[in-house]
Amino acid sequence: MKTKKPGPPIGQKHIEVKRSAFGERLYKIRKARGVTQQELGDKIGVTKRVIAFYEGDHAGPTPQLLQKMATGLNVS
Repeated sequence: MKTKKPGPPIGQKHIEVKRSAFGERLYKIRKARGVTQQELGDKIGVTKRVIAFYEGDHAGPTPQLLQKMATGLNVS
């Protein structure tokens, strides 16, 4: 018997994601640049999961990783 995949309720398109101030800014800049989490991760040598972690409600990255993110997104 085929089971239904879990997902958002009918009529609900997006799930609200709680983000820190840093995570929100990273998300918006990444989206504005048209870069996926995977692409950014590949550019800076981390996994997609690391990018998703920092876009969430977590503390910011180390200064070294922050510099890599800025370089990967071409921002100061």
